Amino acid sequence: MPQDIFELHVPLKHKAKDVRYNKYNFLTVEEALDRLLSSFSYIESFSLSDTVTIAHTLDTTDVVAQVYNSSGEMIIPESTTIIDSNNIRVTFAYALSGKVILLTSLDSLKSVINFSSGSVINAYHGLSSYDTVVQVYNSNNELIIPEGVKAINADTVRVTLASSSSGKIVVLLTSINRLKSVINFSSETVVDAYHGLSSTTLIIQVYNSNDEMLIPESIKFINSDTVRVTLASSSSGKIIVLGY
Repeated sequence: MPQDIFELHVPLKHKAKDVRYNKYNFLTVEEALDRLLSSFSYIESFSLSDTVTIAHTLDTTDVVAQVYNSSGEMIIPESTTIIDSNNIRVTFAYALSGKVILLTSLDSLKSVINFSSGSVINAYHGLSSYDTVVQVYNSNNELIIPEGVKAINADTVRVTLASSSSGKIVVLLTSINRLKSVINFSSETVVDAYHGLSSTTLIIQVYNSNDEMLIPESIKFINSDTVRVTLASSSSGKIIVLGY
């Protein structure tokens, strides 16, 4: 059998609706990855709306969400609320156009840590990597922005909240190199980060050299291979880019 062909058993939940499957299919590695990973991401565009309700069919409440406006700039919504395992609501301060990107992952590349009445949580995720993406939801399934996120080691992140809260921390990782890029930078405030993933369907987070998550002043797509990250002050660290 050629090396670039392998036998893939496709689980029922990952079957594409427009393809008829027998028990086994012969696919190239690229085709197999594309079909499998399409069930872990969802992108929806919207036009001149201040509230967007998205039916994503990912069948999980353990998602990471990011929003970009029509100019390719990342924006922080007024609120992001998980309604149920297949629906999420995003609200904005005013009507705008753009897209919402939702991402989850295989159980082996994802960790969900529940917490109760805490403001500082040392969350053990066990993914053995510093290159993770982290988001936090309260007990009402509303996305919250932490005061700080710091990687204590390759298996633990410390999340600091503005006040005591209960909820969950979602940590995602991808071990597939063609879906991940980590760009290091040194003493910069504006970083044109070449990731080479040929996509604008990306989840992006930034960490300083102390492994503390930074909230950039802005993130903007320059093209499908480069993103511009603007920081509040000169810093060194890394930009983690995940694409599905």
